[in-house]
Amino acid sequence: SHRFSPWLDAMPTIFPQFSPAEMECLPFYAQYAAQYQDKKFQAFCQAVEALGEKGLFSTNNPKDVSTLKWAFQAVNSRFWKTNPLEGAKQLDMLPTSELVPLGDMMNHRDPPNVQMVPEDPEHVCFAYMGDDADETSCASENYERDLFLTYGQPGNPHRFLVIFGFVPNAQSMPNVWSHLVYGDTNPYGSAAQVDKMVFHVEDGTVAQHVWDAILWELWQPSSLEEFLQDREQRHLIYKDLIVDVLESHVDRQLEELALLGPKIETTEGPNMAMIRQQNEFLTSVFTKVKNNLNGSAGAEN
Repeated sequence: SHRFSPWLDAMPTIFPQFSPAEMECLPFYAQYAAQYQDKKFQAFCQAVEALGEKGLFSTNNPKDVSTLKWAFQAVNSRFWKTNPLEGAKQLDMLPTSELVPLGDMMNHRDPPNVQMVPEDPEHVCFAYMGDDADETSCASENYERDLFLTYGQPGNPHRFLVIFGFVPNAQSMPNVWSHLVYGDTNPYGSAAQVDKMVFHVEDGTVAQHVWDAILWELWQPSSLEEFLQDREQRHLIYKDLIVDVLESHVDRQLEELALLGPKIETTEGPNMAMIRQQNEFLTSVFTKVKNNLNGSAGAEN
């Protein structure tokens, strides 16, 4: 047997696959993510047929497709990007996508308490960065540490549902993407800033980055220097307009989730409990944001 056999044997035998009926119960971004994964799988199948031995796999054979689907989802939910070492960067080596047996069995949390550290090209090393547990309990002979990595995009619940097959909570995802994104000319609201464009799960407060992104869109300053120089004063001038934008946006999110509610309750499928939990989680977060905005308490600025 191969030395990685225990790792392969410990992998899930089934990964979430959304039926057409279940897909109709997903909010827009989750549905988009699921459809994108389907397109990636189709490309994967075409590559296997083109590169593999003739007759090894056939997309016309349901058993082969099932095997390919398992392999695709196993890799898709477990690989990560590994940045090259400094010496490799000088050779213009790009980050690589790698599977790290056993390392991929750590669960996600934001923030994590384990980080991958570069040592040498042949090995992947992890460093325990410490946790918030008190020193007394950590010193106990029976104390057990749970090790957590970050799976990336820590505020995107749709990605976690579709790729990793679980619904986050306030502990694993303390901040949820606001579902707002602006063009690349917005230094606070572009796609590169989505991890900072968040609502806090516990109390529904709005991160400063969100307020700044909307202010930038409304004000359209000529430069970042101008924005930083007059930001505080402009926030006072534009505050009511920013709140209006946020309230309208949150209302649309809640309306979408509410419209999906009856469909979720009447649809059957193996993933419906997870989809229902996701809907409830997002509804709870957006409701807290809405209540804060109504009470003018939702700002960090």
